[in-house]
Parts: sequence; C-alpha cells; structure tokens
Amino acid sequence: MVMATSWERKRVRIPQLFVFRRLLLFTSKVLVGFVLFFLSTPRISASPQINGEDQSPVLQKLEIKVLAGSPPVPVAHARVRGAYRAIVPIHADFDQRTNREGILEQERLPHALVVYASSPDGTLSAITKLSATDHDVQIVLKPTKTVTGKILDRQTKKPVPHEEVLYGYDVYTESSPPMFLKRAFGGRVPTDDEGSFTIAQLVSDEEYHIAGHFKADAETPIGLTVALTNASTKASTQVIDLGVFYRLRLPKASAYDALINGSFSSKQPLEQRFQERLNESRIGHLRPLILIGSPTAVSTQPFFEALYTSRESRELYSSYWLIAIPTTGTQAAEAERFVAQHKFTFPQKDGLWMAVLDEKGERLAEATEESLSTDGKIDAGKVLNFLKRNALDPGDAQQMLDSALAQAKQENKRVFVIEGATWCGPCWKLNSFLDTQKILLENDYILLKLDQRLSGTEAVMNNLRQEAESGIPWYAVLDHDGQPMTSSLREGHNIGFPSDKDGYSHFIDMLDQTRQRLTPEDLVAIKTALEIKK
Repeated sequence: MVMATSWERKRVRIPQLFVFRRLLLFTSKVLVGFVLFFLSTPRISASPQINGEDQSPVLQKLEIKVLAGSPPVPVAHARVRGAYRAIVPIHADFDQRTNREGILEQERLPHALVVYASSPDGTLSAITKLSATDHDVQIVLKPTKTVTGKILDRQTKKPVPHEEVLYGYDVYTESSPPMFLKRAFGGRVPTDDEGSFTIAQLVSDEEYHIAGHFKADAETPIGLTVALTNASTKASTQVIDLGVFYRLRLPKASAYDALINGSFSSKQPLEQRFQERLNESRIGHLRPLILIGSPTAVSTQPFFEALYTSRESRELYSSYWLIAIPTTGTQAAEAERFVAQHKFTFPQKDGLWMAVLDEKGERLAEATEESLSTDGKIDAGKVLNFLKRNALDPGDAQQMLDSALAQAKQENKRVFVIEGATWCGPCWKLNSFLDTQKILLENDYILLKLDQRLSGTEAVMNNLRQEAESGIPWYAVLDHDGQPMTSSLREGHNIGFPSDKDGYSHFIDMLDQTRQRLTPEDLVAIKTALEIKK
C-alpha cells in the first residue's frame, strides 16, 4: 500500500477513496498518544557506560535468509534493511547485503523491528515484522509494483515540474496505542516537465506514505493510502495510476511536537550527551548548535519551524548538529550546572538561548530569542541568516581530492576516499569506525570524506565509480595519481559498512592490497575492531 501526506487522511482502496480521519481527531490522538509513547517506549542509551556501570544492551544473533522464485532459491547479494520499532541509537538500524548463499548474519538489539529485503536489481522485494526474540528468519521476495501520479497547481491547474515527492514505509512502536516513530525504506523522486511522477520498486501488500506539497482537492489537505494488494488490483497489474494531485500547504504547527520532544529528550547525563555530540560533529564535519530552553516555551516551536520552513533553511540546518538542553522537567537542575560549567547563558523563563560551537565546544557565535525575533515573534529570516553566517564552508570536492592526492604523493601514501551522507546511518557507522582506527590507517592513507554538501561531489564520485552501484557508503583506495586501486565493490556489489564475514574479508583485503607500512598484525587488530564494531 502507498500513502500521501498530511494530517487528515483518506483511505484509498484502488480504485475507491474514502475518508479515514478528520484533522482535529487525528491531531488530538497524536498529542495524547505521543505522551503515552514517551512514557511507555523503551529507550537505549547511545553510550555503553553511565557512572562507570555498563549500560550496553544485550546483543542477539539474527540470521536472515532471503529467497525468491518457485520453488524458492537463495538470493545472493540481496539488500536487507532493518528499522527498529523503539527509540534506539542513531546507528542501530542497518542496511546490509546477503552473502552468496543468500544469508545475512547480523547482531540485533532486543527490540521488535521491521525488515525490508530486495533483490539486487530491485524488481523483487518483501517486508516482514520481527519480534524482539526472532533470530532465524526466512524472507520470500515477490514482484514489486509501481505507482504513478501527476501534480497540478491548485490555482492555475498547470503541471508542477521538478516537485519533490517523498515516499516511505511508516514504522510504528509496539506501545498501546501504537505511535508513529519514523519513515523508512523509501526515497524521493522528482516530477517531470509535465508534473508527472513515478515511484517504482514498491513492496506488494504493504503500505507506504507519499508526501509532497500537493492537495487531493481544493478544500482539505489529505493523506492517501494506496492498496497494492491482489484484492484491489489484478495480480498481473504492476503499475497503478494514482491520478491527479494538487499542491499541499505546509503541515500544521503541531506536526513539530514529536521533533521537539525527540530533540530535548534523553536519559543520558547532559555532559555525557554534550561530549558525544561534539565528537559526532567532528566525525561528520558538522557545526554543533546548542539550544538551551524549555521544549514547551512559546518560541520553541516557531524556532524549529524556522529550521524546516524552506528548502534553503533545511539544507543549511543539515550542516549543523543540534544539542538541545532542557531548562524544565527532570533535568532542569542539571541544566543549570551544565550551563554554569561551560559559561553558557541560562535563558530567562520561557526564553531561548543558542550558540554555534567549534568541534572542541568553544563558542563561535551566540544568539538570544530577542535577537532572532521581530515584534516579539521568532523571525524565520533572522534564523536563516544566523545559520548562514555561521555555517561551515563545505568546500569543493575536486579541490579537496586534489589536495589529498598532492599530500599522498609527498608522503608516499594512498588516498582512502569515502562517499557518504549526513542522513546515512551506515555512513556514520563507517566514519566512526575509521575514526577509532585513524592512528593506524594514517600510516598509509589520507582519509577523505565527501558528501553532497560539497560542491562537485557528484562529478568527482561519478568519475571514480565508473557507473558502479550507487549505494552508500561507497569507498575506494586511490594511488597518488588518483587511479582507483580497489573499492568497496565485491563481486559487483557495494559492501557498504562491512558487517559480515564476507564484508570483513573484503575490507581487510582492500587494506592488504594497498598497504605499505601497515603490518599483518595491524590488519588483525583492525579486523578485530571491525568485528566488535558491527
């Protein structure tokens, strides 16, 4: 099934549409349910130790076998993605490949999760839900389906070209009532010059959420569910036309409640959380943005709205790493000590104070609620200008590569180049691992991380990839002339973050083939650390 956004939803059983909920009822349930969700949903600290005591969750072994066909046969190099149905550390969800026998061995947390699997070419797929104790699972793939639609401007009725249409599978918690947690297994597609869009490779018998700035009628913003089941379409029908949609206004302000609470909520001590965020900012080449205030203050929601109102603000904000410190609730007293320790400013009652920091936590710039307001209200333009003034210069990918190659030539080293993204969990996991092995790796390699924030990244990576598989993280070792010596492609498929025996072996082979100073003992140490990191 497939869903298109907003806060009031319509149910679509092809070819019929009918009203599912009214906006007021849905919003009130979200607000009440979200409170219950945060009281009942298990959370896991991102840190293994608190006050010297081990807080690490008990990891379990999970074996997933992916099959297809009749009779079913194993699918080698199938893509397998997992999304937990609980609040877990940012890197816990996984995106891996099966081995040649169609098997993925993965360590998992003791929480329910949803697993998506697809064939290497994406024409077969399936989604299944696992309990907290499932450890041996078979997934049988089936043919995917495609949906099409068209977006028109509500007033002019003209096609809307180059509009972003986002889609994904909604993951809910196991709490009662179940609450929306995140959107997974999706992506985004643009409309063409005629306003038409096509979303391919969707899992049959499942429900997706389609989000775009469009309406299904001129009066009410709605959400749509498209049934991709054989009960509603012929078994042979693989392409489903959703019809015409019209632009949708921005979501109601209450949509930000979950975002705000998620940003401020944490069971970690504030200082521990602060230091971890600083380290993550350094690894991800992000600017720490500290926000001190109450999550329920009048200006908090408008501030978060300002971060997401326009594409420009969203793109700028993607280069920051938010550290939200609550001045009310159970951590209020701790927040006062934290603010005094770091010589930050504790805002007045119901006020906000923020600062941009460097990777060491030193203050680069600060702003008060008043300085970002006009006529007593948060001004989105002023927030945007504040982000602009203090944003990191992302740099130019080609210049960074040229500089790395020049350094490699001078020092007789290789360049280890990684393509990733700030939103990519496996990319964060790989960068974090490389950071822990930096002392060893820098004996032979200049580490270079590129992402789409940099100017020219796509051109640089297209040249290096030579039409290779497009998943990330993707990485290669270059000689000092810029020629690829080896890459993360194994038998034509990108291993991403190595998390199984085949992945470990390939990663270590990459180092073994290109090392000059690393010893066999060093490779054993790196492999051991990699096996632990998974």
